[in-house]
Amino acid sequence: MPIRKLFVLFSVIFQVQARTPALLYSKEDLRILYENRQHNEYLAHAKDLRPTERDDLWNQQVLEMSLSFIDQVISEANFKESTLREVQRLQKLGNNNKSEIFLFKRKDYMVSYLEDCFRGQKSYCQKKALDILEMTPLQRELSDIPTSIGLEVLKSDPLEIDQLIPFFKFGFISERSQFLCRKKIIREFIFNWFKKFNSQSRTEKEIKLFTADNFHPNCIESVLNFYVADFNNIQSPIDREQLIHWLQRISYLKETEINTLLTIYLLKSPVNGDVFNTAWNKMKELGENYTKRELILKKLKTLDPLPDNIFGLSDPLREKTLFSLIAKNIPEYVDYYSQTCIDYHLGNRIYPNGNPTINCKEFYRLYKERFGDKHPRTKKLEKSISL
Repeated sequence: MPIRKLFVLFSVIFQVQARTPALLYSKEDLRILYENRQHNEYLAHAKDLRPTERDDLWNQQVLEMSLSFIDQVISEANFKESTLREVQRLQKLGNNNKSEIFLFKRKDYMVSYLEDCFRGQKSYCQKKALDILEMTPLQRELSDIPTSIGLEVLKSDPLEIDQLIPFFKFGFISERSQFLCRKKIIREFIFNWFKKFNSQSRTEKEIKLFTADNFHPNCIESVLNFYVADFNNIQSPIDREQLIHWLQRISYLKETEINTLLTIYLLKSPVNGDVFNTAWNKMKELGENYTKRELILKKLKTLDPLPDNIFGLSDPLREKTLFSLIAKNIPEYVDYYSQTCIDYHLGNRIYPNGNPTINCKEFYRLYKERFGDKHPRTKKLEKSISL
């Protein structure tokens, strides 16, 4: 018989044998494997049954065996590519793709896989993370899953903001978003996202739409409330300006609250721009309204350290101009700051966090220039600082 015909004959025989039911696992075979918790062999042959035999019991067994397999590979720290492919294959087996239990277990593996992956070639792992996200079903319904994967990417080796947004977009609009948005790494991501968005000239309507479209109110409250409370500790003047700009455009704060932030903004070395102009004009208004100043002063007295960057600027003219603005329009703060400086240096009060008036010596110099060396408070400052 010619070799070619012989080859065809053997091929046909092989194909027939491969389809012979005797070579496939039966329902009883799978039951025994299931009862003995032999998940590897079970999963390898789960689809040997004809579709008509894949009933609810089969789907439940497939789910349990899949969970058992993933538990094992996680415990073994088995993050080989072949294992990753197997987990992805199991996702398509039975009803796993619709099972919350399976999908959360899959998430546990993927997070561990990426954590291990990012110890190596980061660019490769970035691509894998995006692939994993693309294959993740029910992202809107189970938003905790893509956000958990995204958090691993964010903390390990951040992608560009636009690439990271798909991991979090459903989490940010979820009613449970406050838990996600309380995380420091997420707050910073959202603030950086806004700064990038606002790097172009944006109208008030655009900023309101950006906020409303991308964040549930619970999320935006978690983020903005934190930054408002922590405003005195924000180091970058640009960041302080951006935050005030955001808060103003969405009318987030009451008048007293925004006035307080504008006052702190001026005291913390402001930068020229629209926010600076607003703060300057607001300070002049406060100079004519003691009741409003009193509310702001009450808040300023709770801060530690007291905002005082403008007392130590490298620009003498700007420093003198801003000091004059503060001294004229909110003199109560100048009095409080000077007395706090004296109390600290004389040991009249205990300050657990150290000196609350960091730029006291520079303040004394400006105070002396404005009020003269004969002023009683000038003399007290000089005496306390010299000790």
